[in-house]
Amino acid sequence: YYFQTHSQITPADAISQMQKGINLGNTHEPPLEAGWNNPKAEEYYFDLYKNEGFQCIRIPVRWDGYTSKTAPYKIDQNWLNRIETVVDWGLKRNLFIVINAHHEEWIKSNYSSVNKARFDSIWSQISVRFQNKSEKLIFEIINEPNGLTKIQNDDLHQRTLSIIRKTNPKRLVIIQGHNWGGSDELIQMAIPKDSFLIGSFHSYDPYLFGLEGQGTWGTSADYTNLENKFKAVSNWSVKNKIPVFLGEFGSVKKCDYNS
Repeated sequence: YYFQTHSQITPADAISQMQKGINLGNTHEPPLEAGWNNPKAEEYYFDLYKNEGFQCIRIPVRWDGYTSKTAPYKIDQNWLNRIETVVDWGLKRNLFIVINAHHEEWIKSNYSSVNKARFDSIWSQISVRFQNKSEKLIFEIINEPNGLTKIQNDDLHQRTLSIIRKTNPKRLVIIQGHNWGGSDELIQMAIPKDSFLIGSFHSYDPYLFGLEGQGTWGTSADYTNLENKFKAVSNWSVKNKIPVFLGEFGSVKKCDYNS
């Protein structure tokens, strides 16, 4: 039986130390590792991150291609070993590390009892494997659950959290609203009763500029709209005593440079 002897960091303390983060993107979330434009991760990446002042590395992970389609839905041990290796590279350098379930389109497009059982099993196996890791390892239940209704996403978070808590009673867990995990969806979601939660949203706003690269940005109305978005999240955070993690933000290269 694992007994946690050190004091657990609070969500607020963690967030105050996670001011500068980066995603290890397009690496572990293709259908198979390094299946897109990036090579496999290497240990020295984490020295580069650390030297640039990053305190938090989010590692998006897709489990689907490495997980059996039939019960008990076993994850390939080599994949679990690989993710653990990369996680340990970060933890060894005292960085905060976030791992999640990323691009798991199979459950978003079909929230069936079989798929729920498979998702439950994936998180049960992750939780068991990583239960003794540093408190600086954070679990993020699902990335941008577009396709799930609000009710389904609320259910998925509640159920997955209860599975994680069986082996990780105090590990920090990131929750995200339905659709593309925007700020409005975070504010609307049903909050599980739990003392170790961090809320999350993604912002490429405004969408047509940030993700489509259309037009310019910088009018007083543009500023006001963006400020109001963050104020609304801040109000939600204060009211619910849950700190917030901006898991993804940015704009595409073709955006107007001066904007």
